[in-house]
Amino acid sequence: MFTQKIYVFSLLLLAFTINVEGSKLKVSIYYEGLCSDSITFLNNQVLPAYAIIGEYVDLDLIPYGKASQQLVNGVWYFQCQHGRQECYSNIIQACALNMGYQQWPTFKFVNCVMGKRMQSSMQQCSDYSGLNWDAIKSCASSANGQQILARYGQRTHMLQPRLSFVPTTVFDDVYDRSVQENSLMDFLGTVCSRLETKPSGCTVLRGRSAYYWWM
Repeated sequence: MFTQKIYVFSLLLLAFTINVEGSKLKVSIYYEGLCSDSITFLNNQVLPAYAIIGEYVDLDLIPYGKASQQLVNGVWYFQCQHGRQECYSNIIQACALNMGYQQWPTFKFVNCVMGKRMQSSMQQCSDYSGLNWDAIKSCASSANGQQILARYGQRTHMLQPRLSFVPTTVFDDVYDRSVQENSLMDFLGTVCSRLETKPSGCTVLRGRSAYYWWM
């Protein structure tokens, strides 16, 4: 009987875990490493919001933007809107995003490295976030790193409608222009309005009164 109770409890716990994971809102952000609008959005909108509703969100970051790519003799070549340094920033972030780290330290690294051009500054971001800089840098200079960035490029080029502004946000794999525009001005409010279960963080104080983002 005791064994059966443990088994039933384990099944319930597993079901609860699957439900929690499945209930997360997927937020895809298409952006560029040296784009001023991307930097402002991640620093001023996504980062403060993440501190409140991060556990309810599956953050899907796509560091590519208005770049182009070409495969020549098995080697990927990239051209980025803000030059070669942006391509390097993009591939550094792409590698970090695919190294199996938890969402929060990975996002800390991405947020920190945005706008950085020097490897020394990027390494400081990895140290600050607890990521392995040597592994990230090695990936960025490898064929595997090129393939990772190319996959982000393919995702970006397949976006419908075509990417016309950076950053672009997509919620649960469905693009909506009005939601995109709202999210750029009020990311927290947009996320809260789309969550089925409203976390306490969706209630914020403005002046003397409480304001509910989804109302």
